[in-house]
Amino acid sequence: MNNQKSDIAGMRGEYGFTIDSQEHLLCNEDNYQKAQRMFLDWNIINGQGGPGTDPNDKGSWHILCHLAGASALFESPKKLPGWVGITYNEVGNSYAATFSYYQGEKVRIAALDSDEARKAMASYVLRGYIEGASRGHILNRKANDPGDSTKVDRRQDYDQQVDSTKDGGPVWEHWTTTRDILTVDSLGTSLLMSYLRLVALLGGRYCGTVARGRFDREYCHVIQLCSLVEAGFIAPQDALWEVEPVTIPQEVQVVFHEANPEAFLQGATMLLDIAKAQENYYMYERRIDNFVAASSLTTIARTFRE
Repeated sequence: MNNQKSDIAGMRGEYGFTIDSQEHLLCNEDNYQKAQRMFLDWNIINGQGGPGTDPNDKGSWHILCHLAGASALFESPKKLPGWVGITYNEVGNSYAATFSYYQGEKVRIAALDSDEARKAMASYVLRGYIEGASRGHILNRKANDPGDSTKVDRRQDYDQQVDSTKDGGPVWEHWTTTRDILTVDSLGTSLLMSYLRLVALLGGRYCGTVARGRFDREYCHVIQLCSLVEAGFIAPQDALWEVEPVTIPQEVQVVFHEANPEAFLQGATMLLDIAKAQENYYMYERRIDNFVAASSLTTIARTFRE
C-alpha cells in the first residue's frame, strides 16, 4: 500500500478538489478547507442534511459521522492483520488517522502521516472496508463533555457496553464531534482532517461504499453521496463498486464494540479468517439490508432528488 506524498495531477468537481495521479484526494490544507466548506454547504444537498442537523450552526451533514466511523482492513504477507481508521489521541485531546499493526506480540499504533506508518504499511495489501459501529463503547471513554444531556449531545452519553442495544459507539461519538467542524482546534476539525487523510490514502471508493449503507430517505445519505460526487470529493466510479456486503459475525461485533486498537486488530484477524473475496465490505447485520446496490443507485438517487 502506497502511503507516500503525491504531487497535484489535476482538479475535480465543482469544488475543485486537488487529486493525484491515482485520482485520490490530496491531504493538504486547500482540500481540507474545501471539505470543510462542502460539509457545511446546504445548497448542494438541497437542504437535506439529515436528522438532527441544522443549516444555521457549525455542524456537518449527517453522513459524516458514519463516514468517519468506518475503517479499513489490511493484511501482511505473513497473514497478519492491519487496521486503518480514526482513533482518539488522549495526549493531544484530538482524533487522528492511524495504522494499527502487530510488532511481534505488541500492538503498535502509528499516525498515518508518520514515517513509521509509511514503512510498516509498505508490504500490506487492502482487504476491504468495515462499517463504523453505532453501538458499544466510544473511542474516548474518558470523555466528559459539558452541558445538559437533555439539551446537547455529549460523547459520554454514547459510551455503552459491548452487548448494549442503545445508540453508542464511534458513529454516535462522531455525531457529537461533527456538530462543530468550523471552530479552530475543535474536536470536529481534528476529526475532519483525520477523515481527509483516510480518504487520501484509501481512495474515494472507501468513502463512496460506506456512504451507500443507509438508503432510508430520513437519513438523506443518498443525496449527500451524490453531492460528494458533484463537489469532486469522490469520483462517480467510487460510488459504483459492485460489491455485496458481508455480515460481521456476532462474535466479531462484540470485539469491535470495545472500540480500542487492540480490539480492532483482534476483530480484523477474525474477519480475515472468514474473508470471501480479495476485498470485501463488512457491515453489521441490523442495517445490512439498507445497503444500496450499485445497479440501483442511479434510480434511487434520482428519486431522492425529486
